[in-house]
Amino acid sequence: GRQPELLPDTTEYRLKPGDRLRIRSLNALEIIFPQGGNIAVASTPMSSGQAGASAYLITVDRHGQIVLPQVGRVKVAGLTKTDATKAIEQYYKDLINDPIFDIEISNLQIRVLGSVGRQGMIFLENEKLTLGEVIAMSGGIDFATADKTIKLIRKRSGVQKEVNYDIRNLGDPAVANIPVFDGDYVFVPPSKW
Repeated sequence: GRQPELLPDTTEYRLKPGDRLRIRSLNALEIIFPQGGNIAVASTPMSSGQAGASAYLITVDRHGQIVLPQVGRVKVAGLTKTDATKAIEQYYKDLINDPIFDIEISNLQIRVLGSVGRQGMIFLENEKLTLGEVIAMSGGIDFATADKTIKLIRKRSGVQKEVNYDIRNLGDPAVANIPVFDGDYVFVPPSKW
């Protein structure tokens, strides 16, 4: 019973090559990352080390793997964040009693254009936001200039799909809670082009 107007891929986000991960061990950081986590890997220069002492930053390589201190290569592409976290915990279970890890994906983004308070990129803290959250984060709809629709544009395996929602239905939970994913565009066309 899938609704036809939903785009195919509304499942949990799966990691892919190029994703930037921030990995933390919640109970044994100093064992694994004796330098306090500030380990620069050739392919990932550390940015201003905001995560500093508490996290290990790494990019998923083109083979879908990450290299972790003391355990080596771990394949994470195609896994959900939960599965990748479990996989990493498995790798460390001989080094740490009862390892607990946390992974954040730090490169996911949605582009919002058109009649909104602030056009531009929104960076996702989670794998997905709802349409209502995306509109709110971009400063809301500018009703003075907006036309009647909100377009959600999604590209999957080279095919671009576009779904239109009536702007007046944004208050309807069925529309406000539509999931929006990394790489999607939300466009609120102005009434006067």
